[in-house]
Amino acid sequence: FVQGRERIYAGDFAGGNRLLHEAIRIDSGFASAWEALGTSHIIGRNLDSARTAYARALALPGRLTEAQRFGVEADAAYALHHDLPGAISWYDLYLSRNPRSSAARNNRALYLSSLGRHEEALEEFRRAIEINPLGPAHKQMELLNQAAELVVLGRVREATADAAPLEGVFADYFSVL
Repeated sequence: FVQGRERIYAGDFAGGNRLLHEAIRIDSGFASAWEALGTSHIIGRNLDSARTAYARALALPGRLTEAQRFGVEADAAYALHHDLPGAISWYDLYLSRNPRSSAARNNRALYLSSLGRHEEALEEFRRAIEINPLGPAHKQMELLNQAAELVVLGRVREATADAAPLEGVFADYFSVL
């Protein structure tokens, strides 16, 4: 499970998904593994697979903490119901319990951006990077999302500077932007 999540956040979605499926084969009621698989599928833009994974996680409420359930509900609101305001509201609840969650802030920012609330999204991406206690190698997704938001805002020079620490697939994706 841990290795699967690490691979996903390093940009190895296929390898991460394989490991998460292995964790689920060991324990089909591993709600956190289902949630992580759903998140991986959202990142990979495989919404049908994300819907399935989130539905499985939500069917196991006793295996999630309250905050985890809020996060799954948020992502399910997006993936299952196309309810961006609902997803943001669920992340507000999540962040009321875990205000230092960089992943929740990153996801909330993605949903703000999808609603055209780009300046708010940019601030949330910046906050996600700021509160992440790990170094740049563990902030690749947040850094890429921040740079992408700057591109959307037409601030390409600033985006390029902020993207300097990107590596591997994250740097490749930014070069496409």
